[in-house]
Amino acid sequence: MTGRLLLTLGACALLAAAWASAAGAAVGDWTSYTWSNGVSDLAADSDALWWATGGGVVRVDLSSLETTVLNRARSTLVSDTLTSVCIGSDGIVWFGSADRAVSGFDPSNSTWKRIQEIDGLPDSRIRTLTCVGSALWVGASRGFAEFRDGLPTANSCTQGIDLGCGLVSFDIRAILISGSTRWFGTALGVSRLAAGEWDTLNAGLASVATASLATLDGEVWCVAGTPAADG
Repeated sequence: MTGRLLLTLGACALLAAAWASAAGAAVGDWTSYTWSNGVSDLAADSDALWWATGGGVVRVDLSSLETTVLNRARSTLVSDTLTSVCIGSDGIVWFGSADRAVSGFDPSNSTWKRIQEIDGLPDSRIRTLTCVGSALWVGASRGFAEFRDGLPTANSCTQGIDLGCGLVSFDIRAILISGSTRWFGTALGVSRLAAGEWDTLNAGLASVATASLATLDGEVWCVAGTPAADG
């Protein structure tokens, strides 16, 4: 990986061609799906799209396009105010919330689990989730943590506790794991942990408020200028 940061503002990829075709529209046209509570994030497995919304979880069946709502009234979801979602290689669908930590749903048996501050989260205000295999990386307003099988690993930084952590800000907005290198988009720019060394890579960013990170052909792309809501 070159470590070069490329800035995009409001970047968006046209990923809806398959649905557009299924709906009878021309390939390349968008098909819009709206939700009254707003959609904060989405992820897909082989059977469904999973939406994180302001009113809980929405599951969209990819075959029928039927929607199923899972919220606190219908499940043990910890919060209906969701910020993020990712799917592990074990099939667990993880949801981050704005106020009550993390919920995990296992579609194979329709059971829920939760990860809270008592389990090792930096705090309960979740900004972003990243699944790497069956590992779950959680970015929160006071740091980040990695979990495997629901248990915390040594990969964590919490504000006020991990004094040797070299994050430019503990308010984590995006996490990218590329091999042994870890990238963290924060409220004050991008931090990188490689070979045990921290550095801050903000040169060239139009804004230090980071919203998303991705990698393509050895380069890291950063969406900046869209700060997460304070809470």
